[in-house]
Amino acid sequence: MDISFDFDARKAARAIAYLVSKMPGQKVDKVKVMKLLYLADRDHFLREGRPITGDDQYAMPFGPVPTLSLNLLDGQFEQNEDGEIFDYLETIDFMVRLKKLPAPLELSDSELKVLDAVVERYGAVPKWELVDWTHKLPEYCQVFRPKTSTRIPFELLLKIYSQNDLFRHNRVVITSGMATHMSCPFSRAEDDL
Repeated sequence: MDISFDFDARKAARAIAYLVSKMPGQKVDKVKVMKLLYLADRDHFLREGRPITGDDQYAMPFGPVPTLSLNLLDGQFEQNEDGEIFDYLETIDFMVRLKKLPAPLELSDSELKVLDAVVERYGAVPKWELVDWTHKLPEYCQVFRPKTSTRIPFELLLKIYSQNDLFRHNRVVITSGMATHMSCPFSRAEDDL
């Protein structure tokens, strides 16, 4: 069974707006904000058992990308009821600018903590350096094929980054917390190995 989550466009809009609010001048290149969101989704999944946005991550020519979040930002995704992402953000060419921060923000403490950590660690990195760095991530290197778009499985993230507590005997260990957020959780807990 593949680990997957339901994409939350509302949460993605808020996470993107929050990331942009932390950038100098409250604007950032679209490529960079997608890298920051990828890292935040990945790190939150590894810490809390679920990504912030529920997005699927893909290995693409410019590195790992949360594809539905990118489509949302590009106006190519059927947005939540009021298309709210453009109430908070505007895109001009390849730049994303904050118009206003959503209120209420509706991001959990764990989500804000991870978003802040990603901004602190990578926010000042120039966009093309960040793109080059994400090309070297092991999950990207293992699945990327030129001229393709390939999903980065959550199982691979657990295999690469977990400390044997979530990947044992060459199998992913699905915690009850993770299953609660999955789009197709197990109907019952598996017997322990």
